[in-house]
Amino acid sequence: MKKKCFFETQILKLKNRRSYAIPDLKRVLNSIERSWFFCLLWLLTKTGVVYSQQQESFKINWQTPQYQESELGEMMRLQAPQLSVNEEGKPVFFINLQQSKPIQKVQWLKTEVMLMPETWGPAIASIQSISDTFEIETVKFEDRRIISTGLLVCPIRKNVLGQIELLVSATVEVIVDEKSTESESMSAEKSASHSVLSSGSWFKFGVTADGVYRLTYENLQSNGILSSSVSSASIKLYGNGGGMLPEPNAQFRYDDLYENAIKVEDGGDNSFDPGDYILFYGQSPHRWYRDTDGKYKYAYHLYADTTCYFLTVQGSGGKRMSSKAEDAGTPFYSTSTSDETYVVSQKKTNLIKSGRAWFGDYFNYTTSYTYPLALPDAVNGSTASARVQIASRCVSCSTTMVAKYNGVQIMSFPVSAVGPSYNAPFANYGSSNAGFTISGTQHTIDLIRQSGQEAWLDFIEINYRKQIHLSSGQTFFRDSTTIGKGLVSYTIQSPSNAIIWDITNPLRPSRQQATSNGSGYKFQVIADTLREYIAFMPNSYYLPSFMGQIPNQDLHAMTAETLSPDLIIVTHPSFLAQAQQLADWHTVKDGMKVHTVH
Repeated sequence: MKKKCFFETQILKLKNRRSYAIPDLKRVLNSIERSWFFCLLWLLTKTGVVYSQQQESFKINWQTPQYQESELGEMMRLQAPQLSVNEEGKPVFFINLQQSKPIQKVQWLKTEVMLMPETWGPAIASIQSISDTFEIETVKFEDRRIISTGLLVCPIRKNVLGQIELLVSATVEVIVDEKSTESESMSAEKSASHSVLSSGSWFKFGVTADGVYRLTYENLQSNGILSSSVSSASIKLYGNGGGMLPEPNAQFRYDDLYENAIKVEDGGDNSFDPGDYILFYGQSPHRWYRDTDGKYKYAYHLYADTTCYFLTVQGSGGKRMSSKAEDAGTPFYSTSTSDETYVVSQKKTNLIKSGRAWFGDYFNYTTSYTYPLALPDAVNGSTASARVQIASRCVSCSTTMVAKYNGVQIMSFPVSAVGPSYNAPFANYGSSNAGFTISGTQHTIDLIRQSGQEAWLDFIEINYRKQIHLSSGQTFFRDSTTIGKGLVSYTIQSPSNAIIWDITNPLRPSRQQATSNGSGYKFQVIADTLREYIAFMPNSYYLPSFMGQIPNQDLHAMTAETLSPDLIIVTHPSFLAQAQQLADWHTVKDGMKVHTVH
């Protein structure tokens, strides 16, 4: 018979009794309360859940807002020690809890606030939304190789009267899970002890566009990589794909170079000889990502125009592409169209000769520009969308921009004026989204400055639908309408010798098996996520650029326990003296162990 806690038994008794005296009820309820406490204590003990509480009090010494540099000039910011700005432009105050256990709950115990002076208004003008509560979140960070937990507090809120309040002082209570092993597992998740580049001969190649690339035996021989036949299994390719590293430290990034799966065509003799070649999937440094609104957004790489891959010929067991069979069953959904994108992103002008924001066409005396759109295989009659962003400068007056698709207006949007002060932002951003219907085979966007003084194009992004079609070269396809549809059938119009790769994981591509249907191919797969493919014709491969042999390097070895650096400064040789000066300053001022690398 299953045993019950005492309070469960008493509840059952109460349910079965038709009447009872009030004193009896009080006695039973008291028993239930005591029993519940002991059962809960027993449960927590058995499951190993033990919580502790700690209180943190802090004070924010607000100061008169100051102007700070931004991409569009100087902007007024709220000022206080330990205050920084998050990705949304909101001020945040950091509290180091000096422990690494997971936080179960954070609650305010007491707060002291002040009304923000009206003259400080420009300091919050760039914040799009201000909450009616003081927002607080927990964050993990690493300080001198020790993982800790902290709090980020947004110390501004809007009260019921619409006034802005600033947090002056507060006390919070933090509930900590003392028995959790999460912090232990995070601490154990150390980086590699050595870089893959620490030994052997390594050669760097660059790519600038997404696609399938080929390196032949002759390519490697002419670049001094090979002098004779080698074992096919010794050929290895490393790289982490395209795109910028994430700015938030908490987001995923590869600890070291990652070995990519490649295809080696060696005639089946396991020897890489003249006439043999390697195929791999390469990515542009500039990426498209699917946002929460379902639209694809363009992420221009601010620091690189080439994605690098690293080749070595050593050892054995190089990773190879696999072949992916079709999934069996009756499809629930069929598609022959794909999501597609196009972008106009010119990088001609930096408005203030500082920062990382670069813009395109200048709308001044020339008030309008026409942009041809290359939308191959676009589905006539389908709905597309455009997102336009510009920067404008008009002192004490607003700017109005109008966009037209094939001569028909699809959007009009204002951009606010800049202030007359010498230290006001040089320009303001403005953007808008609009849908339109694809028509014809020629497509243009006209962008017009209807009012204002000056404007600069930032970008035009187009999301549209296209037929999955390949006649030559290489083409990509992905269909967000298939997500969660179960078994999905894809149809592609192509020659009979076309090849299809699944590139959902660009570092682990696989050959997708498909069935010929007379006018191309069909294949069916489970659409549990957004799957991405590339179809291409044999011998339509791209050639990566050879960037030379690189010396061995081992940054990971610098993090060995015997050295324990607190800071590694990576610099160009031209700035080595200045980097060493900075390293010496941190050594003397902070007692840090610093390495400089060039």
